[in-house]
Amino acid sequence: MVVLVDGASRVDVELVRHELGADAVRRANAALVRETTGYAIGGVPPFGHRTRTRVLADRRLLDHEVVWAAAGTPHAVFALDPKSLIAHAEGTVADVRDTAA
Repeated sequence: MVVLVDGASRVDVELVRHELGADAVRRANAALVRETTGYAIGGVPPFGHRTRTRVLADRRLLDHEVVWAAAGTPHAVFALDPKSLIAHAEGTVADVRDTAA
């Protein structure tokens, strides 16, 4: 599972758990991220992962005209409108941002 949020936000794992109907959800460690996506933390793009990965996109991404996403390394990004980004990622829009942060 990949969760897309804007750079100023954090993911609320309880909201993700609820959205998935799961018993538990935790943040992935670096090894799991690389194994699942093929990319290191800090450079994971929103699509093009090694394995098919479900994507949740926080609804507030749609508040932006343009979003910037990692492009495979921590040193490369690309710009895209949020609707196109979510569509390319085959993401589901949900409320998953931590509002307490």
